Amino acid sequence: MTRGGFVLFCLISLLLPHSDSVDMSAPGPFQVGWQKMMMKPPSGLEFDAIIVYPSTEVGWQAVPDPSNGPYPVIVFGHGYSTEADSYMSTLQHLASWGYIVAAPEVPALHHLRYANEMSTCFTHLEKVNADPHSPLYGLIDHKHYGIFGHTAGAGAAIVAAAKDPRIRCVVALAPVDTMPSSILTIKKVHVPVNIIVAKDDWLASADKNAVPIYKNAHAPKQFHILSGGGNAYFYDG
Repeated sequence: MTRGGFVLFCLISLLLPHSDSVDMSAPGPFQVGWQKMMMKPPSGLEFDAIIVYPSTEVGWQAVPDPSNGPYPVIVFGHGYSTEADSYMSTLQHLASWGYIVAAPEVPALHHLRYANEMSTCFTHLEKVNADPHSPLYGLIDHKHYGIFGHTAGAGAAIVAAAKDPRIRCVVALAPVDTMPSSILTIKKVHVPVNIIVAKDDWLASADKNAVPIYKNAHAPKQFHILSGGGNAYFYDG
């Protein structure tokens, strides 16, 4: 199964019922469009986010496909030394299966702010969903929100899930401890958690990060070790 397909399987298994007979390693039935949106948090520190979504044609600023909406929403947090578009193939794979994905383009340095910015994406999309002039009007399924991230983005996703009751599941790719501590904060998360690590990852030590996060997590929870590849397995390039 491809990287995007495996992440998709984990998210769907936590967020929505699914059929085990579906091959999620292949692209889904939807064409995919993407664009940038300006997020406006209460702090006033505006930032851009990449929005990837089912569309009527493939490409930048393509028209969203309203035929099967509303769509569940997934927010993604990139890692320390990468940017949101470094994971574009995974984000597009998710959208091809009927998800709207938002990826904030912010530094992964201030973890609490990062977590808040991830939650801001949900809030902004709720406003867009209620705006009849928005191309995403009526297309947001606000009952099914998931969050996932890589390294610092995964830690921030855990912090966000502890604070935001709208989030229904968490997938953490090679998570690392953050400030506030994701290892401790996971104790406050009461939704399904799936942790995925690469066997040869020497940058984000599973023993020091993912394993204690998993041990502190409440059930239901899963832990997957991918054979082959290191930390870079989770992004493009």
